Amino acid sequence: MNDIPPSDCPPSLWHVTLRLRCPACGKGDLFARGLQLLPECSHCHQSYANHDSADGPAYTSMFITGALITPLVFLIDIVWKPSLWIHFAIWPPVTLISSLITLKYAKALFIGMNYRLNIDGFGNDR
Repeated sequence: MNDIPPSDCPPSLWHVTLRLRCPACGKGDLFARGLQLLPECSHCHQSYANHDSADGPAYTSMFITGALITPLVFLIDIVWKPSLWIHFAIWPPVTLISSLITLKYAKALFIGMNYRLNIDGFGNDR
């Protein structure tokens, strides 16, 4: 028996999210640069024009970043007791970079979920 899924089977949500790929085929890129979506998939031509992920990725990114950075700040303060200016020099850039990284993956997750649930115009393009 052949264990390869059929070609019309969409890729897993984890594959789409972690590799930042098209939710329809799993092969084309999702982002042009930074957080800007491509107009369509280069492989299967799935349109992303009507997609709006709203505030979901931003809230998810803030939650994940806050849940990771806050305990780390307290742990480092308790263990090494750095002066206040060191905290001000380290944590804003770390928080900003972490937020931008998690925002891109959260946006890919929400786009993949919208595709799976036929939300936001994705159901009309298939």
